Amino acid sequence: MQHIVQANDNPTKLAIKYVGDSKRWPELCAANPQLAKHADWGCVFPAVGKSINLPDSWAPVDPSGGGGSSVVPVPGEGAKVDTKVVLIGAAIVAAVVVFVYARGKKKMVANRRRRRRSVRRRRS
Repeated sequence: MQHIVQANDNPTKLAIKYVGDSKRWPELCAANPQLAKHADWGCVFPAVGKSINLPDSWAPVDPSGGGGSSVVPVPGEGAKVDTKVVLIGAAIVAAVVVFVYARGKKKMVANRRRRRRSVRRRRS
């Protein structure tokens, strides 16, 4: 199975795209011994438009039985969204916005009072 390298492709993104697990990126580097090795990143991707080999374990079997395998992205466990977490996050953001707005409003009122006092002092 081959993949044509696109802009911003990297082993982690391709692992997520094809098997849904970012931790399986070393398999991609192992399937492409022609790629230059890098101490931190495992392998260096070729230029955009070049093809690279996908590991055999990344090609899921076509469930329709159409003979031949097609690569279908499989969602991993990380693809599920917990609505409680999203709602809690939204509530926290809303609370912070209200707090910042109220604090700014207090400062505005305090500054207005300070200016009024200084004007009164100058007049007297």
